[in-house]
Amino acid sequence: MNKKRLIAVFLIITIFLIAWSIIEDQNKRIYRDYENDISSFQNVNKELIELLENFIETPNIKDYSNIQYNMGIMMENLISLSRNMSECYKKGLLNVDKTYDEGRDISNAAAKIIQNSQNLLIESIKLSNSEIELTEDKIKTVYEELNSINDLFEPYYNSLK
Repeated sequence: MNKKRLIAVFLIITIFLIAWSIIEDQNKRIYRDYENDISSFQNVNKELIELLENFIETPNIKDYSNIQYNMGIMMENLISLSRNMSECYKKGLLNVDKTYDEGRDISNAAAKIIQNSQNLLIESIKLSNSEIELTEDKIKTVYEELNSINDLFEPYYNSLK
């Protein structure tokens, strides 16, 4: 009888350890995906700010299209980041508060900023005799808005292990 109990206990412990190992591997994968997404998001935002600075100095169609393209990539990254952030929160892997102004999710706030910036950018440009004319106050607002995303995500950038 003691042998059977010992074997049963051993099997239960083995099953528990296997399950625990699988859960740990899943958590590591989820967190690694989050790390990749937050790093990618940060890099795209940095590149976008640099493009915008160049565009303000010397406006041209190529930089304008690159800015719009990078804003699209940033939105795609934000969707993946939001999904992985939610998974990390569910698993208890993140300790950073994901709520922003009035309890809104930080991803939603960033998406709103990017959409508003895209609209302002479109409104700020006029083509005149094959040259680009900028409405400077709108371009500066776009620049400030996109820079504010860095402030929003600073705790997340800092939380990477």
